[in-house]
Amino acid sequence: MTHRSQRFQSFRKLLCRLFGDRAGQALAEAGIVLSFMGLLSIGIVEFGHAFMVYNVITHALRDGGRQAAVVSWTQRDANGFITQKDPIKNRVKDIMRQVVDSNTANSVAINVTQPTENGVNLVRVSIDATIPYIFGLVSDSFRIQRSMSFRDEGR
Repeated sequence: MTHRSQRFQSFRKLLCRLFGDRAGQALAEAGIVLSFMGLLSIGIVEFGHAFMVYNVITHALRDGGRQAAVVSWTQRDANGFITQKDPIKNRVKDIMRQVVDSNTANSVAINVTQPTENGVNLVRVSIDATIPYIFGLVSDSFRIQRSMSFRDEGR
């Protein structure tokens, strides 16, 4: 052994005697912390995606409700009810396709109704959707039920 390697070995023995050999402990702690941080990161991404989808669906319903509220009289029956509701539903699905795949957007239930509440004619667009999670750690999917009501300008 050279003089330099002997000095290194004696220095290492001194450090081990003072602090103990903790390389294995540090590795185990790093593994635990990194696992926790990974799960936390995945949870943040999952929640952020779910919140974004919920927000986009809310905006899609609002756009569909606005479109339904101003449907012209040529697309209504004698009582003022909308005869063609598919363009409104397609508008909502087109906006939803920005954040979910086409299969999910096509499988949602969208209803367009025209109730009268307190003497005010309304148009209501509602949705019942099951949206899949990205990673599926907590569950496979989450459910969104929303509705938007606007004053019906055509009745």
